[in-house]
Amino acid sequence: MQTRSSLLRSRNAVLRSSTKRVFRDVTPKVHLSTAAVPSLLEEPAGLPTLKPFSNLPKPEFKMTILENGLRVASQETYSQASTIGLYVNAGSRYETEANKGVSHLLEHMAFKSTESRSHLKFVRDIEDCGAEVYAAFTRDYFVYNADVLRNNVPTAVEMLSDTVTNAITHDWELADCKKTMGWELEEEAHNAQGILSEGIHCTAFDGPLGRPMLATHSNLASLTADDVKAFKANTHSASRMVLVGTGVEHAALEDQARQFFSGIVGSTGDEGLNTEKSSYVGGILNIDGQTTDGLVHAALGLGTGGWHDDDILATCLVNMLLGGGGSFSPGGPGKGMYSRLYTDVLNKHGWIESCVAFDNTYAETGVLGILGTTMPGNGKQLVEVMCQQMKNLATGEISDEEVNRAKNRLTSSLLMNLETRAVLNEDIGRSMLTFNERRDPNDYVAKIAKLGAEDIKRVAKKGLDSNPTFVTFGDAGAMPTYAEVQSMLK
Repeated sequence: MQTRSSLLRSRNAVLRSSTKRVFRDVTPKVHLSTAAVPSLLEEPAGLPTLKPFSNLPKPEFKMTILENGLRVASQETYSQASTIGLYVNAGSRYETEANKGVSHLLEHMAFKSTESRSHLKFVRDIEDCGAEVYAAFTRDYFVYNADVLRNNVPTAVEMLSDTVTNAITHDWELADCKKTMGWELEEEAHNAQGILSEGIHCTAFDGPLGRPMLATHSNLASLTADDVKAFKANTHSASRMVLVGTGVEHAALEDQARQFFSGIVGSTGDEGLNTEKSSYVGGILNIDGQTTDGLVHAALGLGTGGWHDDDILATCLVNMLLGGGGSFSPGGPGKGMYSRLYTDVLNKHGWIESCVAFDNTYAETGVLGILGTTMPGNGKQLVEVMCQQMKNLATGEISDEEVNRAKNRLTSSLLMNLETRAVLNEDIGRSMLTFNERRDPNDYVAKIAKLGAEDIKRVAKKGLDSNPTFVTFGDAGAMPTYAEVQSMLK
């Protein structure tokens, strides 16, 4: 009789034998011709020629203003790929009561038919040069963007010019875009984050910033091709635009801008545009609706200054200090595990699903606050915790350790994001539209280094002096009243 150990040895011997036999039988006998295999010593054909960074000058920001007022800005990255962006002082804040939602429609009409291309030809031209293109808008700006290999930059600039200056709005394309927008609006109706963001804006601000950014089903049907043309004519003038290139040679980009954009009207004034300024007002909004996760979402916001405010960097620092996130995060300490909303909220209140800081900043005003999520029955307790966190910033102790940690996070976030070509492009474009100049990131780093606990307290106290913005989405039956929220913040 075989023992258990001998049986195991026999089985393993069979397995080894079987494995060898199977491996021997199925091993393919392939003979590759050395002539068919490209040599690793030869550079593939068609790639742009690169030079060692050590032999190249330090990348610098450069800017030229053309005769018609178009600003051409660039920064070299010496990469094989380039990003070209055309940034426009446009967006939903410039819409009037008569054309609400036209920015959303204009976004979908980009890169469609033009005087020189059908939509199909546009798509094929984009594919032929391997480009990635998109158009996008926010409340305060519009952008047309193209990512291409460096040697296709002239084609990218020409395509941006074509969709901006030569667009033709066919009825069937307009109908298709509206259909797609309708689907988007249906999806947004279940997007808690998007719903809260819109609720925060329409509650926190009066004026154009307090109006919906996206089109609505009610005004989508009334928008026409003439509305799109008129809005473009009023906003897409040379003085309101910046052509930005990252990973390009400035002189070449300037020549291409002259070739393709010199025909754009220099200025159209403000006729037909909503130029009203917005201000922070605060208030309460309970948004009815069933959330997909069965949770209730709440936002608590306080007023802040805008991009031109002296405390703008201190406001960003408050956002970093609060930090936060979800009750589970796989990212570790690098994703904010040592921020206040993690250590003081999520680690101590297991019934809170998520708690994260937010800020929305515009030229003249802004709002800073906390977003929280929990089960409906815990609504009031959630808001109490959120209010206490805002009060602690103004009256509680803030250690040097957490200030320095927040400063390091803010600085590293700024610098590391700018290493990405697309982010660098957007930073240049938005800076030019907002400040009419590119502000050196090193200047921001130096100013961040000088911030301290007193700056955080000052921003928090100014916020607490404003009317709070309180927005809920979901079952708000257990949520406090606006008067109770105001009392919690005192």
